[in-house]
Amino acid sequence: MDTNCDGTVDSNDDPFAPITSLASTALTSMPFAKQYFPDDPSHVDWVALSIYWFGNWADNLGYVSNSLMTPSTYVTDEINGKELGADPPPATLFNFYQIYSANLNKPFFVTEIGAAYYSYKLSGPSPQTPDIPANRVAITGGPTEVELKQSLWANTYCNQTFLTQTFPNLRAVSIFEWQKLEGSPIGTHRDFRVTSPSVLASFLTDFKAVAQYFSFAKPLAAPLNTSSTTSPGVGSNSGSPHADGGSSLPSLPNIGTGAGERAAPMSRALGAAALILGLVACAAL
Repeated sequence: MDTNCDGTVDSNDDPFAPITSLASTALTSMPFAKQYFPDDPSHVDWVALSIYWFGNWADNLGYVSNSLMTPSTYVTDEINGKELGADPPPATLFNFYQIYSANLNKPFFVTEIGAAYYSYKLSGPSPQTPDIPANRVAITGGPTEVELKQSLWANTYCNQTFLTQTFPNLRAVSIFEWQKLEGSPIGTHRDFRVTSPSVLASFLTDFKAVAQYFSFAKPLAAPLNTSSTTSPGVGSNSGSPHADGGSSLPSLPNIGTGAGERAAPMSRALGAAALILGLVACAAL
């Protein structure tokens, strides 16, 4: 997106900050150049990014092969503005975390994160080729599903340094727990789940090693229901061994407006709830 309206899409286009220096005529002629961060930071409670590992682009056919997340600092580099590609901007040009979390003292949320494992591709172009067994071609070679996904979580949300030191304002992480057919021109089956049968045991082993750095949400009370006397499992501790609150976050840098002030209780509660990494994964602990 040509956000600085100079007629060229390049690394000088700020993807986040508001446009304040352009004449109104320029904005009228280029309405797509609207940007997303408000002029007044007080309107913002949290700042967030979504980050994925899709592997390597293969021979103009899209993402059709499995590869480990490389470099191991890929997620950290993305958050710090070290975009990979043919035209990488300088590391200090649009460092999202520094500009919008550290400088503005805002809690940071990784709103979606996942590594795609490709199990099969379609035999013809999408969407003309229906996703039925006869049209599926197995994708072989490369790392196993566990190795691929572990290359992401071991360097991010199952990594003590990432959780407590790399981004001190980090307050929440949300795993993209999904599988789907996607891609063009060749559709591929992409499995992002850490709860897939071949991955869950390894994930839980690594996650338990850092579980002390997470807060777990308590179950909600059962809503009033005049047509029924009970709601099985709702409002109880069923399925959640950490329903008593679990381990609290370590002493992290203050997030607030004054010296020594902690984040507002609601913000802390939201952070604790989001930091579960998905109810399904935690319920399996």
